[in-house]
Amino acid sequence: MKKIISIITLALLIGACTDRFDNLNMDPYSVSDASLAQDFNFGSRFATLLRNINPSGDRYQYSIDWGADNFVRHTGTPLDEQGGRDIMSYFFVEDWNDVMWDHYYNNMMAPSLVVKNLAASQELFLFEAWADLFQVIAVSRLTTYYGPVIYSEYGQDLKVFTYDSEQDLYNRLFAKLDTIQTVFKTFSEYTDGRQVQLEKFDATYNGDLTKWLKFINSMKLRLTMRIVKAAPALAQEKFQEALKEPIISSIRFMEVRTLHGR
Repeated sequence: MKKIISIITLALLIGACTDRFDNLNMDPYSVSDASLAQDFNFGSRFATLLRNINPSGDRYQYSIDWGADNFVRHTGTPLDEQGGRDIMSYFFVEDWNDVMWDHYYNNMMAPSLVVKNLAASQELFLFEAWADLFQVIAVSRLTTYYGPVIYSEYGQDLKVFTYDSEQDLYNRLFAKLDTIQTVFKTFSEYTDGRQVQLEKFDATYNGDLTKWLKFINSMKLRLTMRIVKAAPALAQEKFQEALKEPIISSIRFMEVRTLHGR
């Protein structure tokens, strides 16, 4: 009898504990999904993406300054970093070459995919398009360094990924920019508050969609110059498309601000 009572008591105690598991395991000082609901659970993700458009610190030094700039002789400063066996003397340093890849896939592609999926789940189409734009920026940088890269299959649950050829990449990037541009244009014409959705998250243009449309169109213009020798007909077509819309015409609109106090 005592054994039965003990078992019943233990079961009641366990049941009482499990009812409180959620509260007991919640850090009272952490940021929860509920506390971020007012910001669609984006938090500082877009500010982080803006900050990572360009590599900084050591990542900039290895991938651009000591890397590409020296390899194509924009600069050619002798350096004894690797005992003279470095890119400045045309010795290929694998670790330096990996920095650009790691930066854009880890700090742009992956976070933007998280934000894109989060936005899509809430039917926040403007934010979804904004996340797509960050991926276009990242891939456009990557392909200038590596040629074929992973884009069309990125984010899929695959063991082996297909690298998109440069021809396919540019076709996909132009198509994606057109889609992004359509979304931004649509939202810029609203007058019910949806046209300023980005303001709280955008330290660059303060949510001004007309400025982002200039950025998007200027991005298309830049891509046309990349393929003018390889695909002159496509370059001309997209170049003419870009010139029909406003583009960035002042260097002050090219600044990407990443810090804000909101």
